[in-house]
Formats: sequence, C-alpha cells, structure tokens
Amino acid sequence: MSRKKIIERKKKQREVLSKTRVLRRRTQIRAEHKWTNEQELKAKIIVKLENKYPEQMKRYEREKLMKLPLETLKKIENNIKILQNLEDEYNREVSAREALNNQLESEGHITPEDKMKALTPQQVQDLMGKDVGMGGSAECSFTVNKPKKDTADVEIVKAPQSDAL
Repeated sequence: MSRKKIIERKKKQREVLSKTRVLRRRTQIRAEHKWTNEQELKAKIIVKLENKYPEQMKRYEREKLMKLPLETLKKIENNIKILQNLEDEYNREVSAREALNNQLESEGHITPEDKMKALTPQQVQDLMGKDVGMGGSAECSFTVNKPKKDTADVEIVKAPQSDAL
C-alpha cells in the first residue's frame, strides 16, 4: 500500500471515531436534559395537585411520586379529577335529596310511605331511576332481539358526556 492510502485510511478512522464520540456526547447531553425536564414537569404536576386537591394528595409522599413515571403521574392527575367530579356530583345529589326530604317533612309527611304518596310520579321516577345500574349519571340501555339464528341484534344508547371533565 502506498503511504497516501495509509494516511487516508487513518484519517477516515479518526473522523469516524470523532463522530462517534460527538454523537455519544450529544446523546448523553440530550438524555440529561430530558431527565431534568421530566423532573421539573413532575414537580410542577405534583405541586399543582397538592394545591388543587390537598386532601386527596395527603396519602401520597412526594418522594414516591417523583420516582413514578411521568405517564403514571398524568394518570393519577386525571383519576383525581374524575374522583373529584364524582364526589361533587354525589354531593349535589345528596343535597337535592335532603332538600326534598326537608320540604316533605315541613309539609307534614313524616313516614316514608307518606313521602312517596306526596311525590308526583315524575319525582318518584327521577329518584328511583337515577340509582339503577352501576351508579353515576350515565344512562345506558340496550335491547336484545333474538331471531331464530344464533345471533343477536344489540342496540346501545350512548351515555351523555359530562361537561365537568
């Protein structure tokens, strides 16, 4: 081999080595930045949750939350929002029932039978219809029409979406 070819080969090897070193360093720097950004985002989410939902966040330790993946923290945040909305909906229903009960008692209806007789059929249907099924405000029904074959037609009525979520 000629001297020029040897020099060119060594030069190319040095270039490849320097490129791999630079790429390795860039990858390391990017990983460090990604990790710090993720930690900062986790801390922001945790602080936001602690400020917005203090009673739900009492059961969690901050150090344990920081060790969780970011996706898990986002799911926890979403679940806490859902639970808060469900709790608010429950409190509204309870207060409405208490108000109706107090109104019926002020009208002189003391026993449950008297109260049921005093209610209009629509009020009874509203009170009884809400608690059928799995609970909550979702209303869902389906019908099954079974023809002679081994198949069934199912019609599902979609539940109304909540504005609070």
